[in-house]
Amino acid sequence: MSVATHPLHVHLVTEQVARWSEQSLLEELYLTVKPGLIDKCNNGAHLDMTLAMMEASSHAVAPYFAEMARVSYGKSPSLQLRKQLSEIGIEAERKMLHVTAGVNTHKGAIWCLGLLSAAYAIQRGQGTATTLCEVAGELANVELKVSSTRTNGSIACKRYGVTGAKGEAQAGFPHVLLGLQTLNDATELFTETKAKQLALLTLMTTLSDTCVLHRAGSKGLSYVKQQAQQVLRGALSMEEVDERFIKNNLSPGGSADLLAASLYVKRLGGKSHGRVSLHV
Repeated sequence: MSVATHPLHVHLVTEQVARWSEQSLLEELYLTVKPGLIDKCNNGAHLDMTLAMMEASSHAVAPYFAEMARVSYGKSPSLQLRKQLSEIGIEAERKMLHVTAGVNTHKGAIWCLGLLSAAYAIQRGQGTATTLCEVAGELANVELKVSSTRTNGSIACKRYGVTGAKGEAQAGFPHVLLGLQTLNDATELFTETKAKQLALLTLMTTLSDTCVLHRAGSKGLSYVKQQAQQVLRGALSMEEVDERFIKNNLSPGGSADLLAASLYVKRLGGKSHGRVSLHV
């Protein structure tokens, strides 16, 4: 029996997934300042969420990523595996809603980190960030014939002609690789906090964030992108933009999920290969 197929190695991979997924969610949560988002300073544009609620949700969903890794270990993307992952994801959402009294704190993160966890296990804990995202994309492209549920994200996708979280995954998570690339580049020049803020801002300037579209439509999304660009240019501070987003009920939650996923992939696979080109 090879090391990569030994039961102890399977256990190691699932333990890594449980620990690193939770750490990544909390690392994104604790990043301060984050415009319009919950951080250690305020609740952003969210009236129904708190830091403590997000912490509890992060703790609650992490074991489900480990379970996704366990059922995926050493397998290939298939319809059967995709069904298993969907069932585990549904259970994760139920647990999330239980601990948050019905508030959706991590639905997007469950989708992103779940596929990446499965991809990491499919590759037996090996592979680069780029290959992990590619395998996760293969999983996302295995279509399930299930009745679609109307969510804020799906409504925004239909109304504004964007692909949302599903399209991001099916394309192999290009924004996750962009976030990772920014993190790696910025960490060489700035503090870790600054690097993570720069990664978040970069995602905000490029992502058609359905969380923003749901709250404020196309004009709101353009405003978010413009404000993020202003911070990157040094014309505005994170604190100034945070105040503006809160005032205008703007929360770039999709960018936050992808930052958490970028932090997660950095733990799973390290540096990406080459420069990232977005085609989403």
